[in-house]
Amino acid sequence: MCGIRALTIKWSLPRSPIRMKCVQSLGFLLWLNVLIALVVSSSTTIAHDEITTTYDWHKIVADDEDTDECHCHVPGEAPVEVSCDDVLTMELLLELERVDQSLYFGLRVEPENTCTEYNSAEYPYGSTIDVIKAKEMGGIFGAFENQCFDTFKDVDVDHLVARKEAHDSGLCAAEAQIKINFANDLENIALASASVNRSKSDRDPSDWLPDHNACWYVWQHMHIKRKYQMTIDEAEKKAIDSILQDCSIEELVLEIDESCTLPEY
Repeated sequence: MCGIRALTIKWSLPRSPIRMKCVQSLGFLLWLNVLIALVVSSSTTIAHDEITTTYDWHKIVADDEDTDECHCHVPGEAPVEVSCDDVLTMELLLELERVDQSLYFGLRVEPENTCTEYNSAEYPYGSTIDVIKAKEMGGIFGAFENQCFDTFKDVDVDHLVARKEAHDSGLCAAEAQIKINFANDLENIALASASVNRSKSDRDPSDWLPDHNACWYVWQHMHIKRKYQMTIDEAEKKAIDSILQDCSIEELVLEIDESCTLPEY
């Protein structure tokens, strides 16, 4: 990808009795971030059938030797045995999640529930988190507008999963430190112009979508919700599913323009 950096996304939970196909190489797996990790098998590893809560892919070992078959693990389902040479497609990924209507990509589908009154003071974040995020990306890059910005005055800090949205999706019952961790999690931070940030506000994908990188946005939105054990409501699920219908696997990963600069702060 000339002139482009790929921003990888780490999965903490990071995905149905169909034949799920897996990505062949470790580098491709990590780059796409569709599965949490490639588990490096030891000589004692064997095929197994337990239910898992994480996304995972690994070779099956029999008689202390690697085989050509792999296990694909998805949340709440028994592992699927497939050829390690097969390729994961968006179509298969979406089919995978249509079996259990109460679970969508590892997320519980439930109505929003505000168990306590929302107070933004419970979700403070650092005053220089925009600078820290820009340093991580190598420049001031606005994913929603798919453009570079010259100064930090040009951008606001946006939480991909808005703090109020998170509060209403389960974090209202979380401990204080978890709320703080969430508000300062760089995986949940984007830089955006003031107008875009105001437009998004505390909306979720059922009410707002960016003009650019919508596939990455909804995928990362779900990742953050899984990471902090939040829920999605039915409208949210339908909106995300509609977006993913037109996505490719590659579009789930954010590509950052290398021409963006990082000014002194």
